[in-house]
Parts: sequence; C-alpha cells; structure tokens
Amino acid sequence: MPVPLCQHCQERKGNRPRGLCTRCYRTLDIRVQYPTKKEWTRGRADETEAELDAMIEKWLRPENLPPWWADAVARQQEIDQPVEIRIVHDNRRR
Repeated sequence: MPVPLCQHCQERKGNRPRGLCTRCYRTLDIRVQYPTKKEWTRGRADETEAELDAMIEKWLRPENLPPWWADAVARQQEIDQPVEIRIVHDNRRR
C-alpha cells in the first residue's frame, strides 16, 4: 500500500502524524492547521465536569471492575496498615 502524500505540501510522503511530512510536521504553524485524528487524546469540548465525574463513577462501580480488583485492594489495605518499628541501639563500643 503506497504511503499518501503530505496533506499540506503534497510533495513528500506523509509519514508523520496528521498525514504530514517531517518538514511540515516540524513547522508549528502548519501542524496546528491539521488536527489530530485520535479522539481519545482529548475529551470532547462539550463535556462538563459533572458528566466526566459521572462517567468515572460508572466505571468504578464494583460490577464493572475486573475480578482481580477486590483482591488487589484488600492486599493494598493490608500493606497500608501502620507498623510499629522499634529501634534498638547497641551502646557497646566497637
């Protein structure tokens, strides 16, 4: 499958992100003219903070978590328990 030409200059191979060649991609003024094609890099502009919080809360419900999650949380809580440390000084000179 042939590599398409650069979206901006149409002269060189467009093998960089956004379909640009290396020279056009390195020029910031040109790069900002061509948006990224990955939707997951940014949240949608119309999403409010409350909608995002609701989505995260839905993801973190116990029925949506993987089976190993409960065991991992229990182990972490065991680790987080305070530990009593006693320091014993040896007063003898060596």
